[in-house]
Amino acid sequence: MHTIIRHKLVAVLPFLLLFANSCSMVYSPFLHLPAAAPSEGDIAISGSGAIMPETNGGGSGSAEGSMLVGISNRVSLGGRLWSRIGDIKSRSIDGTSLDAIVALGTTEKPRMFAGVREAYRSFDVALVPRVMSLFGTNQLGLVGSFSAALWMPQFWVFRPYVATGIIGGWGVSNNGWSSGNGHGYGMINNLGVASTFDRHFTLNFELANPIVHMSLSSASTRPINVTLLPSMTLAYQF
Repeated sequence: MHTIIRHKLVAVLPFLLLFANSCSMVYSPFLHLPAAAPSEGDIAISGSGAIMPETNGGGSGSAEGSMLVGISNRVSLGGRLWSRIGDIKSRSIDGTSLDAIVALGTTEKPRMFAGVREAYRSFDVALVPRVMSLFGTNQLGLVGSFSAALWMPQFWVFRPYVATGIIGGWGVSNNGWSSGNGHGYGMINNLGVASTFDRHFTLNFELANPIVHMSLSSASTRPINVTLLPSMTLAYQF
C-alpha cells in the first residue's frame, strides 16, 4: 500500500508546488469533504475557488490547492495551500494547513452496477481536526480548528453534509510572540454537498459560517464577526 501511495504522490506533488511562495492573513474555514471518507490508499487532489475570511473581518476571493491521502479505511491526512486572487501573480501563499478526517464508523461503500455507482444510503460521522499557518506582511498566524461532520444519505449524485466546530488562533508580529500580538476564538458551521459523477471526479459546493472573535494582527478590540462564505471545489481521485 505504501508503494502505491508513494507512486501517486510523485504524480501529484508538482500540482501543489505550483502554488508555493508566501505573504498575507486569510484563513480557510472550509472542509471540502468528499462524498465519503477515503479508503486506504486513495489519493485525491483538488482545486477550489472561495471567498475566504480575513482575520480582521471581511473576505477575499481566493484560490486553493489541496491533496488528501487515505492512510487507512478510517483515517485520512491532507494538506492545503491557498492564496488571495490578487497574490497569485506574485506566487504568494497566504496560508497552509494540515488536515485529518477520522471516520467514526466504517462507511459501506456502494457497489458498481452496470458501470454506475449505487448511492450511499447511510448517515456517517467523522471528526475533522485542522492546523493552519497564516502568512502576512511582518506577521504570522497559527490557527487550529476541530469539527464534527455528518454525511447524510445520497440523493441521486448529491450527498449533503453538515458540520460544526470550534476555532482558535494566535498572532505573532516581527516583534516576537507576546499577548499583545492578538488572538481569536469562535465557532464554524459548514453546509455542503458533494456531487460524484463517476469514480474519479467530485464537485463540491460548500457554505461556511464562521462566528469568530478574532484579530490576529493586533491587540485592539476584536468584534464578533459573523459571515456566510461560499466555495466550489473540483477533486480528482486516483
